[in-house]
Amino acid sequence: MRYIEPKAAIWAAERGSDMTFARLLALAACVFLTAHASAGGPTNVGGFVVSNTTWTAANSPYIVTAAVIVGGGATLTIEPGVTVKVNAGLGITVGSQTFGAGTLKAIGTPGQKITFTSNTNPGAPGQWKDLFFTDFAIDAAFDGGDNYLSGSTLQHCIVEYAGSGAAGTTGAVTITQSSPFINFCEVRNTSRSGIYANNGSPTPTVRITNSNLHNNSSPSGGGGGGGG
Repeated sequence: MRYIEPKAAIWAAERGSDMTFARLLALAACVFLTAHASAGGPTNVGGFVVSNTTWTAANSPYIVTAAVIVGGGATLTIEPGVTVKVNAGLGITVGSQTFGAGTLKAIGTPGQKITFTSNTNPGAPGQWKDLFFTDFAIDAAFDGGDNYLSGSTLQHCIVEYAGSGAAGTTGAVTITQSSPFINFCEVRNTSRSGIYANNGSPTPTVRITNSNLHNNSSPSGGGGGGGG
């Protein structure tokens, strides 16, 4: 089993009076611990991602044992075929007011989808929180032909059994003042809206194409659909 220990990074964040020191210590902790991890999954992950990081198919599944926050200008890339299993009540946050901008690039293929699911067996709606794109998430960018170029995106992904966040303000995928690109994704069996977008005014454009949201609960005040 491969394990990336988040404790040093979390300790640094708690030293809120010295943000520069915290960022440097978190970065050093992530680099050191990743370099000393052995190969092969499952891989336990948690804490801050503040340098470019790739979750590989070879080390799948990834078990989220502490909340994951992508910041510091880093990109978390998830390879096709990876399964991410999230412990109860946890989630993945993209962008951080404390640690700055972050990017999540989860691009699967039709034959090798990326799955975000519960680490509880059997799975059930509401066992983990969400994928949260904050206003510090790097927006998706496109060329003149509307082809994806860069930025935060979920493509050929499955998101299931999420929804333990606050009713009416979160979904399985929660978007706040940001513009990720969601394409060929299935969001299913959650206890909140499949996708909840609260982009205020002016409203950034959220592109959701070729996607299927089903068997999700949309409580009063909720956002994007997928009930039924």
